[in-house]
Amino acid sequence: MSLVTVRMPAGAAADGRSHPHEQFAQVLSGIGALTTEQGERPFGPGRLFHFPAGTWHAACFETETVLVETSLPT
Repeated sequence: MSLVTVRMPAGAAADGRSHPHEQFAQVLSGIGALTTEQGERPFGPGRLFHFPAGTWHAACFETETVLVETSLPT
């Protein structure tokens, strides 16, 4: 398992991608939008996302955003 704190600057974007492992992302601060195959969802502090292995996702960050990403090996 890996646990990483990620700080994204305001206006940044994370290009679409998927991972071979399961991942959780918890938003500690900031606002933005997450895009998956199900559409776009806004996020803010306290939001928790779960990505099963192979799930495509992308994000844009309106304000500086701090996330904790937990990746679980397959």
